[in-house]
Amino acid sequence: MTEITSFASIPAIMAICYFVVEAYKWFITDNDGEIHDAKANAFIPVLCGAVGLILGVSTYYSNPNVIHSDNVLAAAATGITSGLASVGVRQHISKNKKTED
Repeated sequence: MTEITSFASIPAIMAICYFVVEAYKWFITDNDGEIHDAKANAFIPVLCGAVGLILGVSTYYSNPNVIHSDNVLAAAATGITSGLASVGVRQHISKNKKTED
């Protein structure tokens, strides 16, 4: 059972980071639906990495069997990479939306 929960922790961190960024994007979007501030848009990967780091470390300390890491640095790296993977998923989804239009 621990293999399933440790496997599910990475997509769970990705999903949480994805929705945090979508909420952030909703706050910084203008009335026309576009983000006109380049710095706010460039902050999205940093935000995903930071949220992933927090989730990875907090998961390691709250329930170390859920995240597959031997130490806190490995848990932090797992969280950061999961957060940054959600950026890639988000870019892929937005690219596919643009090609459909």
